[in-house]
Amino acid sequence: MKDTAYLIIHGYNGGLFEIEYLAEHLLAKGLDVHTVLLAGHGDSRSQLRKSSHSDWIDSVRQAVEILQKEYRQVVFIGFSMGGLIGVHLTSLPGAAGIVFINTPVYYWNLRVVLRDIIRVKCDRIKYYIINHRRVFEIEQ
Repeated sequence: MKDTAYLIIHGYNGGLFEIEYLAEHLLAKGLDVHTVLLAGHGDSRSQLRKSSHSDWIDSVRQAVEILQKEYRQVVFIGFSMGGLIGVHLTSLPGAAGIVFINTPVYYWNLRVVLRDIIRVKCDRIKYYIINHRRVFEIEQ
């Protein structure tokens, strides 16, 4: 039985195309890398609409079950939403760890999004006021 498999999980509305370069790089470094295509991803938007987070989690769970037949442990590498799925499955037997790549802490938290928009707008207004005041002072 082999020691460790590294399972890369892509993000929401993504596919294998967004993780293929990472997979190739890690394979070249000698790691046993595997990827999983989440249910509803990769075909069409209508297929994505027909799938849910439970389907995506089941896709990864099935991949882990297959890997467990050949490997003692699995390390998740989650890109964006794939990191959230990986966290959800770290309680599985043989799950040895997780690596996050651009995984959101607050996935579409409206309060955080609105706060960031307001902060950017306020900073932009402040920038224009300061620069226009300088231009006005120079012209006088």
